[in-house]
Amino acid sequence: MGSFSYTLKCKLQPLNCLTLIGTEGLFIVISGGVQPSVLGMVVRDARQNGAANDGLIQRFQLMVYPDNGSAPKEVDRAADELAETRAMDAVERLRSITPAELGAEADLNSGGGILHFSDAAQTLFTDLRHKIDVKAQDPACDPLLASHYSKMPGAIAKLAMLIHLLDGGKGDITRDAMAKAARWSVYMKGHAKRIYSLSHLADEADADVLLNRIKAGGLTDGFTAHDIMRKGWAGLNKDTNVEAALASLEATGWLRPQTPTGGAGRPTVKYLIHPKARED
Repeated sequence: MGSFSYTLKCKLQPLNCLTLIGTEGLFIVISGGVQPSVLGMVVRDARQNGAANDGLIQRFQLMVYPDNGSAPKEVDRAADELAETRAMDAVERLRSITPAELGAEADLNSGGGILHFSDAAQTLFTDLRHKIDVKAQDPACDPLLASHYSKMPGAIAKLAMLIHLLDGGKGDITRDAMAKAARWSVYMKGHAKRIYSLSHLADEADADVLLNRIKAGGLTDGFTAHDIMRKGWAGLNKDTNVEAALASLEATGWLRPQTPTGGAGRPTVKYLIHPKARED
């Protein structure tokens, strides 16, 4: 088997030349935050193999999830202006560098340039990629997480390139830049595991919606899952979402299922509401 070589084609151009129509090599950067419950809904919908399972969320490779009790703390100290200036200068350099001054291989088709890994960086990357592939192909691995892992080597390679350029590097991407990117991969994997376990937050949010609807008199004793579907309430308009919400309220004692005996076909489960739901 021939050796695997991961190369990066980077078309370098000023960031302010973005045009939405007729622009080649268009890149859109999305940065921001989202509530855990909302993210949980996206993860759950993707897990249910619906329209949301289009591979989009797995492309957000730099997503992070905060630690418990990690609320920001006030720090009364002067800003490190030198560090800020160095950081801004490093980013600004990316706006104007050209393949020629980097010593990159010219890409005649795109007009950009190709940066290769050095031999040492390639060895490190190949080893890391193999370890990630093993995780992604493990039958016991969460399918969503496995899909995320499969896209991780590309993200790591691009990070290595950016770190190389931000550090003022020229020519082949160094092993030092690749090593820094590899340390990032450990950080990213930990956060990915947290994020893809957020489905339960969406189920809990739907359970809260259903309980509030019940407390407001939207349902009475003996209601069924079909009754909820007919209401068309937001977040409770899919069979899987309704089932998860009912299971959650049943587990916490708010609902008690009653399954009729006898009769042909699948019995329709009816639910009794805990009296306390009517007292609030």
